[in-house]
Amino acid sequence: MEREETTEGLLYEQLDILKKQLWLSRIVTGIVIVVSVALLAVMAMVAVPAARSLSHAERILSELDEEDLESIADGMNGLKEIGQAADKLGQVDLDRLNEAIQNMESATRPLAQLFGKKE
Repeated sequence: MEREETTEGLLYEQLDILKKQLWLSRIVTGIVIVVSVALLAVMAMVAVPAARSLSHAERILSELDEEDLESIADGMNGLKEIGQAADKLGQVDLDRLNEAIQNMESATRPLAQLFGKKE
């Protein structure tokens, strides 16, 4: 008889544990469902603007034909040349340029006086 009571007690204990496991598995399942729904909502919120941006970019690229791309490339080359010219102007020594202008003025002053311009 003692063995039956022990077996019966073990079965009730096992049934109790199984009920707790079922309760915990339901909780975990609920959490997984909530997280899955949240992930799907976030993906939908990100996917819609991304799809719009992609279609907008495709439309713009389709509007550009090869000639437009060539003219844009030519414009970029012009900008590059302007940048190079600006670099060269930045390298000019302004003090030496002013000195050269003053020297030229000194040299041409007698010619100006010779041709009748008086200072």
